[in-house]
Order: sequence, then C-alpha cells, then structure tokens
Amino acid sequence: MASLPHGDLQMQRCGPSDALASVFRACPIDPTEEVQSNLDQLLKRFMESLRTDNIKLERLQKCCYESKIWYYRILESLLLENGQRSGFKNVSSFLEDEPCQCCLVVCCLEISAYTCKLAFAFDQLLQVLNLTPYSFWKVLILVLQTKVELTLYVTEHLVKVEEMIVNILVWARDSPLWEEIRTNEGQMPYCQQVMLPKELVDPMKMEQPDLNSLQVDITPDQQKTTLNRPPRYNHLYIFARKVYRLMHKRLTTLCSSLNLQEELCMKIWTCFEYSLVHHFDMLQDCQLDWLLLCATHDLTKDIRDLPFKRIISCYKRIHTGKRVPTLRGCHEKYQSDYNHMGTLPSPITPSVHDQEDDAITSFYWQVYTPVMGQFVRKFAPAPGTETPPLSPYPTPPPASTSKYRWRPGYNIRVSQLNKETTLQRQPTGMDYVIQSSPSQRLNEINAMVRSCGPYSKRKINFTGGEDDEEVEAGPHMCRKVQDVQHDRRQSSNKTGSSSKHLYI
Repeated sequence: MASLPHGDLQMQRCGPSDALASVFRACPIDPTEEVQSNLDQLLKRFMESLRTDNIKLERLQKCCYESKIWYYRILESLLLENGQRSGFKNVSSFLEDEPCQCCLVVCCLEISAYTCKLAFAFDQLLQVLNLTPYSFWKVLILVLQTKVELTLYVTEHLVKVEEMIVNILVWARDSPLWEEIRTNEGQMPYCQQVMLPKELVDPMKMEQPDLNSLQVDITPDQQKTTLNRPPRYNHLYIFARKVYRLMHKRLTTLCSSLNLQEELCMKIWTCFEYSLVHHFDMLQDCQLDWLLLCATHDLTKDIRDLPFKRIISCYKRIHTGKRVPTLRGCHEKYQSDYNHMGTLPSPITPSVHDQEDDAITSFYWQVYTPVMGQFVRKFAPAPGTETPPLSPYPTPPPASTSKYRWRPGYNIRVSQLNKETTLQRQPTGMDYVIQSSPSQRLNEINAMVRSCGPYSKRKINFTGGEDDEEVEAGPHMCRKVQDVQHDRRQSSNKTGSSSKHLYI
C-alpha cells in the first residue's frame, strides 16, 4: 500500500468510518485498500508538486491529513445519502470512476488548503492532477449538495470557486464543455429550457396577458424551448442553469449601480442570452463577463456619461474587486491585436492603458460587434418596425434554509435571514441577527452561558464601548463572542451586505 512521504502515524491511520467500511464490505470486492492506495498516491503527487513553493512540510502534511478526513466524510455522504441524486448506479461504479474520484480529492484538497491557508492557485491543483475545470465542476456541485457539515467560510469559498469555473475556466478551448454543446444540436440551451416555469419571469406575459396575441409574437426558437425540457441529470442543462442564475444576478446588480431602467436591463439580458445560445464559440479562451459587458455597452451608447470604461470599472468594483480575471493568454491575445489596430473609434477609445480593459475593448470590436451588431440594432428599429421579443429571465432563488457551522469546534451556526417571514427565536437556543439585533442581545446570550455552570473569568467587551464587563465564560465561549463582535464591526463597514442569523 502506498503511503504519504514523511507522513506520521496519525496521518496513515485516517480511514473510513464504520458505516462507510460496511458499504465497502458489501461490494463484490472490498475496495478499502484500493481506495486508500489511490488517495495516498494523489496526495503524494500534490505534495511533490509543491515542495519547491516554499511551503513548510508540516503544513503540507496537515493539509493532506485534513483532506483525507474530508474525503472519507464526503464520500460517505455521497454513497449513503445522495446516491440516486448523484447519478451513479452503484458504489462500485462510482469508486471505479477514476476522474470522478480524482476530482473529489481535489475538492477536499481545496477545502483543507483554504482552511490551512496554503498559498497556491486553485487551477494549479487541476494542472497537477490533469483535470479539466468542467469535469471538476460536476463533482463540486455534488459536494455542495452533501449533508456534510461545512463551515460558512468554506461554503462561501467553494461557491466562489464554482463561480470562477462557470464564468471563466470552463471556456478554455480544450474544455470538454464544447463537445457537450455540439451534441446539444450545436448550441447552448435557452434559459427557458433549463428553468421550470415557476423559476422564470416572462416579460412577454407581463406586457401581453392575452394568450392569443402572445402566441403570435413568440418566435419559432422560443416555441421550441417550451417543449424541450431537459433530463433531470443532464450536466449541460445543470451548467446552463448555473450560468443564467449567476449572470442575471450580476446584470441586475450592474444595472442598479448604473441606474438603468428595467426595460433596458431586459434588453441587455435578451442580447446576452442570444449571444450565448447562437454564438457560444465567441467564448473560446474568453469569459461570460465579456458578453454581458459588451451587450450593456451596445444598448447604452446613447446614454450620456456612460462610456465603456465606466461600465467595465463599475462591474469590476461590484463583482471582481480590482480586476476582471480571465484565462491565461487571453489578455496577451487581444492586447496584441489591439496594439496593431491603432486608435479605436469613439465612444470607447480607452483612456486608461489597462491590459484588461484593452483586451475587453479589442474583443468587442473584433469579435462581438461583427457577430452581434445586426441583432443589437433591432432594438433601435426604424418607425413601423418591431423589436425582438424580450427573453424570460430567472427569478431570484428562494432564501436558503441551511445552517452553517461558524467555525470548527464551536456550537454556533449561521443561516441566511428570510425577510419574508417573521423572525422567531429558536426553542432550543438564542439567536442574534447581525445588523438587526440590539447589543443587549449579546448580554442575554452571555447570561445564559453564565447560568450553565462555573467557568474561568475573562474580560469580554460586548458593546464595543470603553467599559469592559467582567463575566464568567469558558474559553470557547469567549472566542465565540469575540468572533461575533469582530463580524459586527466588519458588517458595519460594508454597505448592502446581506443579513445573517446566528443560532447559539
């Protein structure tokens, strides 16, 4: 059996639980040793790839050990709880799917590397183990659906990884996604195909409640989408659903920041969907953001004081921080083309020589405008002509009811606050809503802790004022309250942050 290099005894003893071991023994051939051997070999490749990255060996060992723990926990959940939804027929077929198992190990490494604060890029993991982002995404969505208790921070990190994959990494020219699109009649699915009717807002029905007139205005392509419902486990349709939800959320936020009218926002959405469905090949080595930015610029040209660079700058500030990330080589490709084009026509001549802005600008003129220009012009028609029908768009997803552990080892959980329902205290504990509950609520929580029994005394500042209150609290509770207090300070410095609901 292969073992990890320099691994200690504790690391080598990590293995399946009794429940998972029983599942293994029920297989025609017990896969316990083979599973552990494959896991050790993959972790060995990971450690060897980072030995030259100035990361201490002890930290790498800790990361691998924690990855093993996560691997067996998540594998148990997938096999015992989510087998039917995960789409594999039996335990043996799932364990024998080498790419799938490799992706699961990478996901566990990403979790433990994040918690251990190891500094390396996520796509480096994929390169080390020869995985494509699209293949990894198929396993990542299963991990996010498992009943394994992930912390709030880990869950948010994995969601960001998923968004990076959906927005950027899957569009590399060697991605297996392209083949799946080609087998789907050579196009991406429409939003209306991948969403249930209750998950959609149809602008046509809003404007034309008469069903007879509605049928006249629906195009043949749109009629087709109402008939072709996807198989439940079709990965391309699941992926398309992720795409439409993510990009509509980003478009809505962008339009709100730019004070664009709702009708204009729906036109931008229609252009985005059309470009994605009918001209998906534009995205090779690019990213979804670019289609959204180009459509926004095309339909806002007549608005004063809204040049392309302002749209890009606003989008960066909202969604990606300091920069719009992209695939390796994409900047160089379009930056080189831009340098040979000379000065671009008004109104989008960039005044800031930023590599990313130049790449997006060059993409707009060389790729997007020649392909999409004719369709976009239909939204500024001559008198007597009609504009294309507006595409349905996703409704906001319902508030999650999941409760996430705040940090490992602490009995404190966080959930999203559903503002449509009345906030009720939990019968088994006390709750605190960040940015809503009064500071006195924390004092009540502390009084509850004191009533539970004797603890060592430590000073905790509940109110953030100058006077500290001497209370009886155990070390773990002190840390909990300090974390909550720190979160309150962070939340007060942010605008538009969503409320969180803490259960203690």
